[in-house]
Order: sequence, then structure tokens, then C-alpha cells
Amino acid sequence: MTRRLHRPPGGEDSQPHVTELIWVDPDLPGPSGGSLYNDRVVDALQGLGTTVHRLRVPGPWPHPDEASRRRLLDALARLHREIRPLPVIVDGLIGGCMPELFSDDPSQRPAAPSPPAEKPLGDVLLVHLPLAAEHERTAGSAEPRTVGLAEAEGQAVRAAARVVATSRWAAEDLHRRHGRQKVDVLVPGVDIPSSVDLPSSVDPGRTHSETAPLRLTMAASFTPRKNHRLLGEALSTLLEHDWVLQLAGGGAEQGPGAAMLQELQGRLPGRIVHLGALPPEEMHGLWRRTDLLLLPSWAETYGMVVTEACAHGVPGIVSSGTGAVEALGEAGGTADPDQPEDWARLLESWLTDPQLRGRWAEAARTRADSLPSWEQTANHWQKLIGSLQTG
Repeated sequence: MTRRLHRPPGGEDSQPHVTELIWVDPDLPGPSGGSLYNDRVVDALQGLGTTVHRLRVPGPWPHPDEASRRRLLDALARLHREIRPLPVIVDGLIGGCMPELFSDDPSQRPAAPSPPAEKPLGDVLLVHLPLAAEHERTAGSAEPRTVGLAEAEGQAVRAAARVVATSRWAAEDLHRRHGRQKVDVLVPGVDIPSSVDLPSSVDPGRTHSETAPLRLTMAASFTPRKNHRLLGEALSTLLEHDWVLQLAGGGAEQGPGAAMLQELQGRLPGRIVHLGALPPEEMHGLWRRTDLLLLPSWAETYGMVVTEACAHGVPGIVSSGTGAVEALGEAGGTADPDQPEDWARLLESWLTDPQLRGRWAEAARTRADSLPSWEQTANHWQKLIGSLQTG
């Protein structure tokens, strides 16, 4: 059975039109939710006719050395010399650790020969995830590097002309952490497929045989924040049921990520399908082979993987108290990321109840109908940047 999906209309709020801007983000060794958001928004802005000068700055962000800082400042200075002063959007991995980019005080700005002295180098700070959130669970909020990141980011958040978060939850989190009252929310878009096949687990027109296990998927990099261990703890109590766990994401090649993958394979023998990091063009095929998404992260500002799954008719279970709840809507369930027994109970209900699986799958397709396109997200960026130029 195939369900046709409605794509919300785009392009209805594209004024004022911004013709040119600078987008600064880190040159990361691998894909992330933040880098995907940046890529898709930049592509959509260019599709709307905006010239985007992309500065992808290599370096150990958010712990830059002096060479990384100088590389960024030289690149900004060169653009201002060669073109003209333009609106500058700075990714939070860079802007959060360089609050001087947003300072109104000329004495606090970095030495750069070209931008006009009366204007900060950066205009908009885009925060995908608060810098301390990646480490505070494992290292502790009082650990010196965590404290240093939080202090620097707080200065940047309070100083920037505009701050953008990717969910309402994230905007409230920035207010709680740093006291910023006004945070713009520009949620990620999605690519809505023209049609979605119902998964065999809920499609009454197809047979889900005993030889076809239910397919659980976690699409996340192997970092401590993503909390892979919880799935090992929860699913090890459900081995009498027929399922497989597909793991898509980088970081399991060596070090702690490799150790975590080995731990999961030991706790869940014969149930793990490790796919590694998948390029975007292969994710569509993964969703066609997925019945339920699992995202047990300790911290998520939104979780683009959640809305991507919903766009393909796949429901999920996500961590309560995180921005992923906002992304999921009613398309599944939530559980405490510190309570594997709660995840086990919810998973067992889903594994054993075809009607529940059907309701969740239908809710995912309903959720897909309400999701914005990347063009719509880019239109909102146009409006925000235009307000900088006119205000």
C-alpha cells in the first residue's frame, strides 16, 4: 500500500529578498546534524537567488588554536576587501567560542584589517547545540573546559545582533543557560517524498512473516551524548522477540565508539546491523527498511533524523526532556534516557501490538504533512537577514 503525501507550499514569505551574504561554519571531518542543516539551508538560499560566500574553516572547533582563529579572520577580511560588508552568519561551533566576533566594543574585537570599525564581524549566531551540552553529561558541568565553553558561548549569545536556534526547546534552553530573551527559531526543513510505502509491519495488504524481523534503527554518530548503551540495556531484555537493530552513523571505527559497538554486539548477539556513516542519498533506502526509529540521546536540540524518519512514514521513540520531542510530535513515544526499563516497556508494547504499530505509523505520516520544506526554512532565513539590513 502506498500513501501520497502532501508537501506544504513554500515560497510564500520570501521578502525582503537578500542577494548576498557570508556563511561561516567549521570544516568538520564527517557529517553532523548541524553541518547537514547548514548545507541544506545554503543550497536552498542559493536556489532562491542569494549568493552565499561559504567560509568553511578547518580547525579543532570549539577549541580553536591561534592558527584557526587567524585563518577565519583573514578569510573574513579578504571577503570584505574583495566584495563589501555583508551580513555574516556564524555557526555556533565557531561563534560560540569566539564571542569577540559579535562585540560592539572595538577594543574587544579581533584585529582584522578590512571590516569597518563600527560594525562587529558577525551578525547572526546559529546555535545547533549549546557547546557545553556535548560534554557536561560525561565530564560534568564544573569541568574546566566545560565551564570555559559555557562562559564564552554566553558572551556570544548575549552580544550577537540575532541568535538563531533550531527549535523552541533550544531557544528556551539558551534563555535558561545564558539569559538571552530574544532567540529566533528556524526549524530544519525536510525533503518530502512524493509517496511512502507502508512498512510491512503495519500494512494489512502485506504479510510480515516470522522470517522478517521488525527493523529498529538508530541513526546517530557514536558519541557519548547519543547514549547507545541504553539500547543495549533495554533490548537485552527483549531477545525473545523478533527484531534487528540497524546502526547508522560514524565514529565506531576506533576508540570509544568501537568499544561501544563491540559492547552492543556482545549484549545483543546476532541482532546488530552496523551500517557506518551513510551519505544522504542512501538514507532514503534505510528508511524504507526501517519500522521504528530510536533516539535515546541525553541532549538534542531538535533531531533532524526524527523529522526525516517521519517524512518517510517512520515513527520513533525519543528521549523525554529533549528537543527531539518537539520534532516527533505525536508520531511515537518518549522515554527517560536514564531509564532503560522505561524504554524496554515501551519497545515491548510496540513489538507485540500491531495496532499500536499502525497508529504510530499513521501518526508519522500525518506529522510529515505538517513539516516545512528546506525552501520554506530558507525563506525564513531571508526574512531574518533582511530585517538586519533594514533595521
